[in-house]
Amino acid sequence: MLYEVDFSVKVSDSFCTIHTAFVLACSVSECMAKAQEIKKSLEPRHGNQIFISIEA
Repeated sequence: MLYEVDFSVKVSDSFCTIHTAFVLACSVSECMAKAQEIKKSLEPRHGNQIFISIEA
């Protein structure tokens, strides 16, 4: 299945997408594992935590 994965940081009270990826995976768990690998390559801006959102 193809998943759309958004990587966002929280700015004030809203989220700002910093990267979007399309991930081919057999399950949401597999998609999350691949998303975690992608997240490692993204540097958080100004020390902000990066959040992951997955849509099928």
